[in-house]
Amino acid sequence: MHHVCGAQVDYVTDGSRVIAVENGVEMLTLITAAGCSLTALIAAFLVPAQEDPLTATALALSIFGCVPQQCARGHTILTGAPRTAEP
Repeated sequence: MHHVCGAQVDYVTDGSRVIAVENGVEMLTLITAAGCSLTALIAAFLVPAQEDPLTATALALSIFGCVPQQCARGHTILTGAPRTAEP
């Protein structure tokens, strides 16, 4: 079993090993469904990495924090107007 906690530093454990992921962003606690999105991303990382689910979970958590971390620093991630597909 793996445990994930949301904070500035997230700790992931399998009961024997612990990995600290240090790019948490408090803003994510204010976004509806952020936890659900993280769970889906963790699941996607777990499928190909069944031999090391702890590392896969920590990697997913790290990736999930990258964009909000940049936004919290004032960086613009996406630019341009929204577009629709041409018929």
